[in-house]
Amino acid sequence: MYYTQNVHKPIYINQLSTKERWKQVQKTLYQLRKEHRYKAVYLAERLGVSRQQYYNIEQGKAVIYPETKVILAGIYGLSVADIKF
Repeated sequence: MYYTQNVHKPIYINQLSTKERWKQVQKTLYQLRKEHRYKAVYLAERLGVSRQQYYNIEQGKAVIYPETKVILAGIYGLSVADIKF
């Protein structure tokens, strides 16, 4: 579940088209990174990938593996269930 500007109207990822899902993933990863004031280089190092590979993940150009979700959840202090992409 993702939240829009209005926190009371959740968007469920399975209700979106594939293109919309990738846009939501991109938006969510970017927002999380900016909210926590993390640099892409820092996240790339934590994930064990290059900065460019992290940007590809953030932009929806690369696959997000389950292990990546677990690491991202830990970095952002979320449960894996909160990361629904």
